[in-house]
Amino acid sequence: MSSYTYTSVTKNGINLYIIKTTANNIQPKNANRSWNLTTCPNDFYGINATWFNLTPSNDNSVLNIAMYNGSVVGSNNPNYCGEINDIGEHVIAYTSNSNNTLKYQHALHLSEISGLGGGGSGSWAIGGAAISLGNSNWEENVGNTFSVLYLNNTTTARTAIVANTNSNDIYLIVGKATSGFYVSDFRTAIQQYLGISDTSSYDHTYYKGLFLDGGGSSELVCDEVTCSGDGRTLTGVLLLRRNM
Repeated sequence: MSSYTYTSVTKNGINLYIIKTTANNIQPKNANRSWNLTTCPNDFYGINATWFNLTPSNDNSVLNIAMYNGSVVGSNNPNYCGEINDIGEHVIAYTSNSNNTLKYQHALHLSEISGLGGGGSGSWAIGGAAISLGNSNWEENVGNTFSVLYLNNTTTARTAIVANTNSNDIYLIVGKATSGFYVSDFRTAIQQYLGISDTSSYDHTYYKGLFLDGGGSSELVCDEVTCSGDGRTLTGVLLLRRNM
């Protein structure tokens, strides 16, 4: 049985490439600047995830929270090993205990994620900048670093993760367009796909999302499509098994 479903759709002038899977099929991993998703291990598909330092080329720092099976994904830089959110201030986390809990919360450090310490095998966490779906004041929640660096810049590719905390479904999303588009345009495209509108100063009840690293880092690979970046090698990625 396939471990995911794939959808491609154009919303708000942006081509969205979407992998839908379940939370227990997600695995954060550090590519250690030695590969990207077009050359990843054969058992996995997925998307890019964490921000990282482009130079030097052997710097495998992970600039966001990234944990799997109770351990950070690792880095040769002890300050950026997957324990902190340097860009963005929120996380999506899954604890594979008896409750199989999928959650979203504000967290600058891995230790702030409630209940994660008791998670079983396959538990994970990934950090990024809050999309705040359905929240008309969403720009206030992305975090200062993300706001300064990315909110008013355009690029032709962006990446996001959305969690449905009711169903434990995960959406891995890459948006691409021939012309540069803003973060707000990408967010509108995602909301149109999910059928969400900005109606209040509160986030959607169960759809929770994060902006991940974008631009030349944006990649999505599955059986149906290969969305390549600019060829750069990556650090933190989100992988899934092709079959469960």
